[in-house]
Amino acid sequence: MKEFLEKQRYFIKDLLGFIYLMGIYWDLLAASGFSCT
Repeated sequence: MKEFLEKQRYFIKDLLGFIYLMGIYWDLLAASGFSCT
């Protein structure tokens, strides 16, 4: 059970990191004149 929780924690950390990077990516796209509206 403990190993499962460890994996969950790493998965969530990776997921948050991915969302964070996507946010930066979208900010860069918006800054370069791309609009997603």
